[in-house]
Amino acid sequence: MRIPEATEIRAYLLAPGPALHALRTAVAASVTYALTHVLGLEQGYWAVFSSILVMQANIGSSLAASRDRLLGTAAGAFLGAAVASLFGPGLWSTTGAMFLAMLVCGRLSAEKESLRLAALTAALVGRLHLPGANAFAIGLSRFLEVGLGIVVALAVLFAWPSRARVVLRR
Repeated sequence: MRIPEATEIRAYLLAPGPALHALRTAVAASVTYALTHVLGLEQGYWAVFSSILVMQANIGSSLAASRDRLLGTAAGAFLGAAVASLFGPGLWSTTGAMFLAMLVCGRLSAEKESLRLAALTAALVGRLHLPGANAFAIGLSRFLEVGLGIVVALAVLFAWPSRARVVLRR
């Protein structure tokens, strides 16, 4: 394996494709971060994570990543909240929620990304659920935070699209 020279690294970093993608991602994450503060979201970092995770080099890939993230989060939030409401907080209900979320998503879709996100969200809802708290409110909050990040990332992509033709030519 050849180690690239400093001039090659500099040329890659300054090329329009990678530089534009990095800048758009940073803008989307920063706008999302600002909105979470304006909206007073306690755990708004999930919105920021989502805006970074769905930001892809092109709109088509970003739409697919957004769909997977939103569907996985919705399934995990609902199933995690349902299991936590029925069985209360704890290790076994969190484990059961993750299993159920992955099982349901696995039956509905072959997308591995949705499976992981559903299990992650179910685990978060189960872990954040405290005795006497409303698990569905926790799940809804997680879903809305993720949705905010996705909406901002897609808005940045649509407002500032990359030109695949130009990127491919380079």
